Amino acid sequence: MSKATPPKTSTVPLLNMLVARFPFQSLSYAYYFSQPRVILMEQLKLAYIPIPKIAHTSIKRAIAKIPEDKKIKIHQVPFKNVPLKDFDPREYYTFSFVRNPLMRLISLYERNVNEEYPQHLFHLYGNTFKHKMSFTDFVTEVCNIPDNRADKHFRSQHWFLELEKDIVPDFIGRFENMESDWEILNKKYDLGSIQKHNASSKVNIESYFTPKTLDLVLKRYQKDITLFGYEKEIEVVFSNLFEKEA
Repeated sequence: MSKATPPKTSTVPLLNMLVARFPFQSLSYAYYFSQPRVILMEQLKLAYIPIPKIAHTSIKRAIAKIPEDKKIKIHQVPFKNVPLKDFDPREYYTFSFVRNPLMRLISLYERNVNEEYPQHLFHLYGNTFKHKMSFTDFVTEVCNIPDNRADKHFRSQHWFLELEKDIVPDFIGRFENMESDWEILNKKYDLGSIQKHNASSKVNIESYFTPKTLDLVLKRYQKDITLFGYEKEIEVVFSNLFEKEA
């Protein structure tokens, strides 16, 4: 995992401490009002629904035609976008990418909790999430938070893609097959190349989970696992964990 840039001030834990003064994680209810959004490419009649922790920065750089070596903060680049609830999918070919829920949690933990200089610690939950907390504790807390109060980084993936209980995208690629799935879109829409993502293959998923924490994740993200076809991968992890425990 790449190291994060050290923050200019030590505001990360301070913000958590301040928010912790509010009882019952009350500020996290602000997430209830958040809405998934859709990026529109009008000329191509193409639409992209980003999901955090699934290469969305690289995808936005690609569709904006910004080379990876250019030091431009993609989050400052204006994209035409609308709330999903106001989007008419009949007018666009829509795509998105999903990721193994286990790897998405590991990536989130390493980037936002376990890094020497974390980006943030999900401030609206107060001191629920602590710098360098164990992965087991992190997973336990995440799985106790329902989607309507979940930070977008650990909110269920299907939440971003559903409109009136229907899945919107015409094409759903996998982070694990990023290059080949992206090429399908690229051939049709000339979107350009995308940064390679191969870090997942180097991560030993089983070293992070126990049978108990894996069971928590299975219950919390069951719909994502079933809907996006990750059952077999997770069954292998489950089987290997139980063999170790035996």
